[in-house]
Formats: sequence, structure tokens, C-alpha cells
Amino acid sequence: MVTISGMKTFASGASVDATAPDSITTANGTIFVEYGNGADSTGAGGSSTIVQYDKNGKVEHTYTIAGSVDGLKYNPYTGEIWALQNQDGNSTLSLIDPLTHKVTGPLSYADPSTTRGYDDVVFKGDKVFLSYTNPNGTGDPTLVELLNGDHPSGTLLTATILTDGATGFDTVTGATEVVPQSDPDSLKLAPDGDLIFSSGADGTIIDVQHPGTSSQAVEFTTIKGIPAADVGNAGLDDVIKPGATAGTFCLTDTKTGNVYSFHASGLNTNDYYASVASLGGFGQVDPTTGVFTPLVTGANFSDAHGLIFIPDKNAPPMAHVDSIATFATPPDGVSGLDSITIANKYVFVEYGNGVDSTGAVPGNSTIIQYDLSGHFVHAYSIEGSVDGLKYNPETGMVWALQNQDGRSSLSLIDPNTQTVTAHFDYANPSTSRGYDDVVFKGNEVFLSYTNPTGNGDPTIMKLLNGPDPKPGDLLTTAPVLLDGAMGYDTVTGKMEVVPQADSDSLKLAANGDLIFSSGDDGAIIDIQNPGTSKQAVAFTPIQGIPAGSVGSAGLDDVIKPAATSGTFYISDAKDGHVLTVHASGLDPNDYYASVGSLGAFGQVDENTGVFTALVSSENAPDFTFGSPHGVAFVPEKNAAPFPEIGAVTTFQAPADGSTQPDSVTTAHGSTFVEYGNGADSTGAGGSSTIVQYDKHGDVEFSYSIPGSVDGLKYNPVTGDIWALQNQDGNSTLTLINPETHAVSAPLSYADPNASRGYDDVVFKGDKVFLSYTNPVNPGDATVVQLLNGDHPSGTLHTKPILEFGATGLDTVTDKTEVVPQNDPDSLKLAPNGDLLLSSGDDGAIIDIKNPGTSHQSVSFTPIAGVGAKAGLDDVIETGNTSGTFTLTDTGTDKVFSFHATGLNPNDFYASVGSLKAFGQVDPATGAFTPLLSADNAPGFDFSSPHGVSFTPDPSPAVADHVATSVGDGFAFAAGGHTAGTPTSSAPPISFADTSHTDQLAQLAAEVPHSSPDWMHEAAAIHAAMEAQAYHLT
Repeated sequence: MVTISGMKTFASGASVDATAPDSITTANGTIFVEYGNGADSTGAGGSSTIVQYDKNGKVEHTYTIAGSVDGLKYNPYTGEIWALQNQDGNSTLSLIDPLTHKVTGPLSYADPSTTRGYDDVVFKGDKVFLSYTNPNGTGDPTLVELLNGDHPSGTLLTATILTDGATGFDTVTGATEVVPQSDPDSLKLAPDGDLIFSSGADGTIIDVQHPGTSSQAVEFTTIKGIPAADVGNAGLDDVIKPGATAGTFCLTDTKTGNVYSFHASGLNTNDYYASVASLGGFGQVDPTTGVFTPLVTGANFSDAHGLIFIPDKNAPPMAHVDSIATFATPPDGVSGLDSITIANKYVFVEYGNGVDSTGAVPGNSTIIQYDLSGHFVHAYSIEGSVDGLKYNPETGMVWALQNQDGRSSLSLIDPNTQTVTAHFDYANPSTSRGYDDVVFKGNEVFLSYTNPTGNGDPTIMKLLNGPDPKPGDLLTTAPVLLDGAMGYDTVTGKMEVVPQADSDSLKLAANGDLIFSSGDDGAIIDIQNPGTSKQAVAFTPIQGIPAGSVGSAGLDDVIKPAATSGTFYISDAKDGHVLTVHASGLDPNDYYASVGSLGAFGQVDENTGVFTALVSSENAPDFTFGSPHGVAFVPEKNAAPFPEIGAVTTFQAPADGSTQPDSVTTAHGSTFVEYGNGADSTGAGGSSTIVQYDKHGDVEFSYSIPGSVDGLKYNPVTGDIWALQNQDGNSTLTLINPETHAVSAPLSYADPNASRGYDDVVFKGDKVFLSYTNPVNPGDATVVQLLNGDHPSGTLHTKPILEFGATGLDTVTDKTEVVPQNDPDSLKLAPNGDLLLSSGDDGAIIDIKNPGTSHQSVSFTPIAGVGAKAGLDDVIETGNTSGTFTLTDTGTDKVFSFHATGLNPNDFYASVGSLKAFGQVDPATGAFTPLLSADNAPGFDFSSPHGVSFTPDPSPAVADHVATSVGDGFAFAAGGHTAGTPTSSAPPISFADTSHTDQLAQLAAEVPHSSPDWMHEAAAIHAAMEAQAYHLT
């Protein structure tokens, strides 16, 4: 989170009799501000004032420049200030020497125009780029390169590098689109050398990579949330990509005539920070969503324009490193520090001593055993070069892999007896290849295998001897991954050959994946379900490897941390030190890696490959990072929770070839999935297939239902599965008995409609609610209550409880607005009894409290970063911090299951097709955080994620000690319910802010013991009360 502090008025135009401050630049500790004074922007009259301030806002000098100066920029290569005059026509350029205060110019352009001009400038080395305003149509230049370079004289010549009508990558939609450039304006240089270009009226931030070269590429982010009245006049001006996570901003406000300064910390160096007048000031823009988060707003910032950023010299990285200490220094006579592993109360560190890695030349490695405080415990001399060192938690042994490049063998160390207990040879010895690292996954053991010579050579092996080989055994292996294998490139989004030129480090991720490094390639390889028929591979090539190091990146150990804070143990072969680095704010979805060519240990974004240094020689004195290698991580016990996705499994495909899985529901350990088969959604033809799966995802039974079934839901009161047919017209309802497999005749509604229908259903006690599609006019029903209740028969009757055009609280803006309901779709029951309605195209999650009562209220959360066709479908509120999701993808005809931990019970979890992911939605901001996407589920392209169900992990069972006699009035959590009365469903009784005693009294009063639902209600309430047993009389 960004923290703003030290807000003050840096300067005011009143003191120099100037108005309308706009552009601002900094040079060697001084600040230059341009005051436009209302001068005509085509040069027809007036002049601008440039004021040179010291760092405290004291005036050092003033300059009067003819015309309207809009672009003002310091050229660090020549030491001059460039003042671009008359941005809307008859442009010229003046140069200011800030030391002598001499003004040179104006210089004129070779292509003068009375209606177009040059607005802003950027210097990149000896190249100069200018923004060019007011394009008239496709092909008109919007960005040019100044051919005179950064020492201009004579007539100014330009060459076009970007034109109106050009296409670029929309970072929000993920599509290639025409770049909005109706108003070319501000131009800045990003830390990575990209040009950051604003189209002011459009509210679009344009990133031009490799400008003016054959490799030029363009992407753009259109800011979300521009008020309707300001669309086409967004008021975007200066945009900064900060080079540090903390620093000072200076901002001009044209209306107040003031210049403000403030300090900011917690900045995200991958985000934009921008002045947006229509949004009331200055804020943060997420490039992946376009969401604008206000940081500085109010009357004083209503016309925010110019912006500069001065980074703090010691700004912390995004993931905050709290402390760095030397854990251990090398004993005398050892060298070549490399691998490191944690073995309960000990830390083992390997020193290679420069021993030949093929075992051809005799020599010994040294393994040092330390306690957790870094005190020496024991030393072991192991024959050959030890590279892989790993603690086996199954057996309590430390494995030392010898001679990674040939003649490999294995020794086992007992940390408690401090002895080398066994030595093993491999059944397939090689003089040029060997085993480098090892991972233990339950009773499975995987090894990395070095130096592949071509396609088909194994790079990952499974050890068939298992985790506890017997003395005298030869070690036998079987290939798991081959050189030349294909995998999903998480940066390009394409299937590519996996880079494996240098098989190296191997780690186990918290979700059971293997994290495999190809050192020279700088590629991080993620292997899911290793060694099984469901194995899948993704890889992330680290970006920014220096050109001289391409092919020799120096990547070694890579960690995916199991918590948001903890301690890293890092070894460096050059200086021989082991450091302990405590860090907080870690992202468990990112990688943390030692990269020698980058001289640092840092964070790698798996979606972009961007490396952000966390520890380097600059912040770790005496630790040069000349050759960072081994890394181990100890999570902090009380670290903040973070969602963690476990292994992703795939359900069995239907034998009859059914397609388009959509709705999903669970009941009694079975999962029911609806396959639409392309049936017409108005009932004009076709049929749907309902497949009943067991807990392993294998088919148990199939049902054929006429029409298009979209809503599928288990009724916990009756035990039936409700199948809602024909959601867009001529709707009917069919009931399925999952035990007898009986299917009822379709029930018809009293109000049939050829263009509207019932899409989804929720059961809340004995009340039933339905979503109603395709509203046209204000007042049209969008959610109704089924008056027939949960045991329907005959004609179905409904009454509206929510209408098109209703208002509700926008949880993001905190204002009462019209609720977006253009596409009423999925309906779910939240743990607190609220209805969760999805408006699919709008990307809006609608929360209905106390539905159908006089106390009904509505709030809604618009998901950030979605367009007009958001593709929102099912939305879950988990009510638990861990459990299992089942997710369908209509586009790929697949059904997936995965376990998740670290969930926030107050957030939403949703399928969003336009964002191509299943993820977490913050109700306060609408921000969407992907949890499962093609990046971490290869083969699942998330082109059309739809149905979601969630089964929470059970609470610790105590019901075994509770009598299960319903007649005696005991509430129970398990072991006594009958078919149709499960214990896992929420009771239709509100227990908000009541004690357990009050809850039981309410239960006794409101649910008669003779009710057939008594058992269901009692069990559910018992579970909600943490399985505590009470006697009711």
C-alpha cells in the first residue's frame, strides 16, 4: 500500500506574478516550473514564465519565453533545459542554460504547421523523441525522433516513429487494438528505457518499447473509471513509472497556481503514477487492469498536470527486506560455497573446494553442519564434488549428491549421529552427465540430470529406489522430463520448446510442483504432477539478462515461498559467506532466485519474467553477489495468509463426447457438471448432459435433459438436483434424484416468455430464489422468489425481489448508484445468507442482503479491468480459509479441481473470461488477483471459465463423542444424517451478533422437532458453532 506523507506547498505562482503552472522538471537539485500565463498555444500571443527553484522552493531565477511553453525537460547529457513552445501550432524550441541563465533560440522546425505542434520531449542517450499533437487521421505522426540529436542547431528535422491509427497490445483486455491517440501529450522516460506517452483526452498511457528501432513495440493502458461526462476529455497529463519504491513527487495544479511536493513509500515500480484531472488528482494505475487508485485528491488538485519523481537513494524494494546478517563465514581451508539446506534445527552448507565435478580427479568437498544460530556443529568430508545437498524429511537424512557432471554417486548423512551412513552408485553411470539436485515429494524422489546433448536426453529423473534406499542397492532411475520437451512460456503465452541447456537446481513448491532451473538459459521451469500422465510444464525466462551473459545467465536456486514473510539463507561462491535475509511482503506466486549475471538475489514475476533485485552488494555489505548460488527459505509462523493453489487435476471427459461444461454443483461427495452441447438457450433444439462424478473425478452416471441447462444446483433440504432449462426463453425446470437417478418431467412457469428465462437458483432454508435473464426496461425483474418453495409441483409461480434499474451501494466508490444488471446470470448463496448475483457482461458482483424481506438491501462490486463483455460467471464467497474448488471451462471442454489455502473469507472468488483467469476480487477496490490461469495450469486456456463450486475443508471433528439421537434433541456434525439431510448446508436462521446460547434458543423456538428438516438444521448449526455440543429441551 502506498503511504503519502509530508504534503506541502512547494511554490506558488503568485510570488512571481505567474499563473497556470504546468510542466515541471528537475536538474541537479533544482526544480524548474513552467507557468503558461494563458499564452496562446499556437503562438498568437503571450509569454510563459519559467521559474528555477532550489530544493526548498526558493526562487533562484526566472525566464520569460515567448509563446506557450508546455514541454519542459532537463537534458542530462548537455545540462540544458529544453522549453518547447506553442504545442498546438507554429512550434519552436528554446534552450536554457541553468548555470549561466542564457536562453538560446528559438529554433524552428522544417515542417511548420499552424494547427499541430511539439508538446513534450524525452532524451534517451543521444536520441531525442518528441510528442506531436492534434493528429487529423490515420497515418499522421504522433511521436517523432529529432534528427538533429541532443545538440540541435539550425532547422529542426524530424522522422516519424509512431502514427495515429497504429495498433498495440491493450494491457487490460489482452487484445491487439488501435492505440488511442486523439490527444498526444506528455512524454516521459521509464527506468527500463521505454517511452511513456500520454494521450490526454483518451486517458490512455502508451508504452513504446525500443523506440525508433526495428524492434519497436507498443502497448497501452486505458485508465478505468473516467466519469461518463469526461469520457473523451479525461484530463490525463504526466505519467511516471518510478525507479524506486519510495521518493518525492512534485505536482503542479494549473487551477490553484500552486506546486505541491509530497513523499510516497510503498510504490509499485511496475505501476504508473499519473495526474488525471477528471479523477480529481494524482493516483496509481495498474497496467494489468487500468484501475486508478486515488492517492492525492481534493480541491487543490482538481487540475493536476505536471509531475516529477525524485527517488529515495535507499528506497526499499517491493518485497521489503527487513534485515540482512552474516549467518556463517567459511572455516579455514574451504572454498566454493554452494548448496544449502535446512534440516530441522540444523543448517547444512556445502563447500566444493574446487573439486573436479566429473569425479575424474580425486578431491573432497566439505559439508559444514551449523545450528540455527550459525554456530559450528560438525564437518564432513565427502569424496568428489558435492553440488546437490538436500534434507529428506521422510527419513531425517541429508542427501549429498556427488559429481554432478559425471561419475555421479550419493552419500547420506545422519544429522543426529553426525555420521555418513551410506554411499550409493547409480546403475547408469556416465562420464559426462550426472545428478545435480534432488527433491522429495512424499515417497517420491526426483533428480535433475545435467548436460543434455540433444532432444530426448532426460533432464529430470525419478529415483525408483524411493526415499530410503537400502545399503548395497544400485540407484535406478526413470525419465520424467526430456530435453526438447514443449511447455507453456508464461511470458509470451505460447507453447514453446523448454530451455534446458543447463539442468541445475531443483526445488519443491508448496503446491507440490517441481521448480527446476536451467542455469545458463536463465529459465525457471515449473513441472506440475511430475511423473504422472497429467504432467504439465510451464517456464519463465528471466528478462533483462545482460547481452554479454545471454547463454550464461548464472541462475541457480529458485524458491517459491510458502508464506508472505520469512528468512532466506543465501550462499555466494565468490565471498564464501552465508547470509540470512528476513523479508516481508513476499508474493507466494512469484519466484525468488539467485542470478549471478544480475549480481543479485531477487523477485521474478512469473507473468512477465521481470527481475526485481532484493539483495545485492549495495545493501549487503561485504556480500558481493559475484556468484550467488544456494537458497533456502524458512517461512515465518505468523506470516500473513496468501492464497496458495495446490495441484490442478482434470475430471474424466464424458464418454459420449459431450461438450461445453458450464454449471457445477456438489452433493454427498459427488460432483454434478452440466455440458451444454450447443443446445439452443431458448429451447428451440438440442439437449444437455448432466454428468455425475465421484470424488476422484470419474464418471458415475449421466443424464440427458432436453434444452439448454445453465443453472444446476443441489437442494440440501430435499436432496434433489435442480436443472434449470432454457435460460433465454421458454424456461422449464427438471428435478434429478442423485441416488435413484430418477428424472422428473419438466415443470413449466406461469409466466412463459420467449426471450427471457431463469438462469440459476439458490436455496435459503425453505425459500428459493432464481435469476431472471435479459431485462429490457426499468422495472423488469432480475431476481425472483419461487412461491412454490423447495418442493415444487404443478405450475411454477414467482414474485420479483430485484428489478432492473434498482440502486445499490457501489463498494468501490462508496456511492449509491444504479446497479449494473444488463446480464443477470449466476446466483450463489454466501455463508452469511446473502445472495450473490453475477451480471456477466457488466463484470459486476451484486450482493443482496435479507432477500425478499422489508430489510432487503443491495450492494455491488464492479470488477476492475474488465470491458463491456466481461465474461463474469460464477462467484463464490468461501466462508473458509481453505477448501477445494471445482471449475469448468466451456472453451476447452475441461473440468478442473484444485485445493486452495490462505483464502480470505470476506473476498469474492470468481471466473472472469475476459481476464482469462479464476481469481480473487477485493470488494473494497474491485481489484482482481488471478489465482489460476494458463500460466499455472498449462492446457487450461481460461478462454471461457464458467462454473465454480467450493467445498470447504472440514473443521476438526469432535462429534464422535456426541450422541446422534435426533429424538433426544442433540445437534451433531457428522454420523447420523440420512439421505437428503446433509450436515454441510447453512441453516435458514440468522445468527449475526448472537451468542451460542441465543443461537440455540432461536433454533429451539423456530424449528419444530417434528419438522423433517430438524436433523438438517441441527447439524448445520452445530457445524457453524465449531462443533460444540449442547442439549436442547
